[in-house]
Amino acid sequence: MGRRRKLLPPKPCEKCGQHADRLVRVKESAQTPWIMVCYTCWPDIGEENEGYEYGGEWRASKRR
Repeated sequence: MGRRRKLLPPKPCEKCGQHADRLVRVKESAQTPWIMVCYTCWPDIGEENEGYEYGGEWRASKRR
């Protein structure tokens, strides 16, 4: 008896608009709101911004 996984529909990336099963919650600076970005867009936001904040991960496949 294993745990079942709840499958949710993919969500769009707020940078490129591509739908993804895994998104990262990030802030580009202290003044900007949280956004959900795909793993392709994530390095572009986090590498060069001093005010960058990581806020966790969203997955389409969740444990119940």
